[in-house]
Order: sequence, then C-alpha cells, then structure tokens
Amino acid sequence: MTFIIATIVLIIVSLKWPGMILFLSPGIYMVGADRLSQRWYDKIDKMLGAA
Repeated sequence: MTFIIATIVLIIVSLKWPGMILFLSPGIYMVGADRLSQRWYDKIDKMLGAA
C-alpha cells in the first residue's frame, strides 16, 4: 500500500514539475522501490536458503 501511495505522489509531483520526469523521478522511484521492497527480498532470500 505504501508503494502505491508513493508512486501516486511521485506522479503528481512529476506532473507539477515536468523537468523532474527526465532528471530526478526515475532515480527516486528506483531507490524508493528498493527500500520499500526490502522485506520481500529478505523473505525470498529465506525461502531460497531453506530449499
């Protein structure tokens, strides 16, 4: 849910300032996706380690 809200906020900010689409938004999105997905990564690592 947090990921969806962050994506919507980033889209709204990018629509307000179009220059961010080219320079800042992709980087922010990738870093945010990595941070918000960290629990999933840990869960998958545990599942792979148990196999």
